[in-house]
Amino acid sequence: MGSEMCIRDRHASTARSFAKGDKVQFEGRRGAQLQGVVQKVAKKYVTVDCTMYGGSVWRVPGAHLKEVA
Repeated sequence: MGSEMCIRDRHASTARSFAKGDKVQFEGRRGAQLQGVVQKVAKKYVTVDCTMYGGSVWRVPGAHLKEVA
């Protein structure tokens, strides 16, 4: 249970490092690299809008996101 708390803390701290409007990328469920724009930042999850790139809206753990320049 101790390691589970560390993962939760990591998701929460990395989620807060993003702001609305940031361009981010992440790996989708089937291994595809998806890009989108941050819509909302919650405690552990970030809502990412990928519709402009032909996708949909995703709720992604903060630790799974990388900022795109």
